Amino acid sequence: MLKANGAKEVYGVGSRASATIPELMSDRRRVDPDGIYTADVVLVPLEDGDRTEALVKMKKKVIAIDLNLLSRTSQKASVTIVDNVVRAMPKMVQLAKQYAHLKESKLKKLAYGFDNTKNLEKSLQYILKELEARD
Repeated sequence: MLKANGAKEVYGVGSRASATIPELMSDRRRVDPDGIYTADVVLVPLEDGDRTEALVKMKKKVIAIDLNLLSRTSQKASVTIVDNVVRAMPKMVQLAKQYAHLKESKLKKLAYGFDNTKNLEKSLQYILKELEARD
């Protein structure tokens, strides 16, 4: 499906998934040595906490998309997008196109100081405020 929609190369499938993430015992430990294994940043939509935690231990920046801001995935990720993956992905594509022209130094300035713990706290405050407004 990815190739049919324009992907030139697809990582992590079949025999390409020949590297392993340390500390994981499930099949989710198998990754592409040219993909997740060597990546600096990994997007993990619909992920489990064990894999997210193991990727962070490998010194990777992990971006998680998770509706449950209290899940281990959300808590362990470097950046958590508290949303449904179906809504979040198109927005991420839009933002990537919007920022594609920026130099790396400018992108780093935009990201400087991001704190996922504060992000999750603000997300929880927002949810609580919305729930209180329903009363």
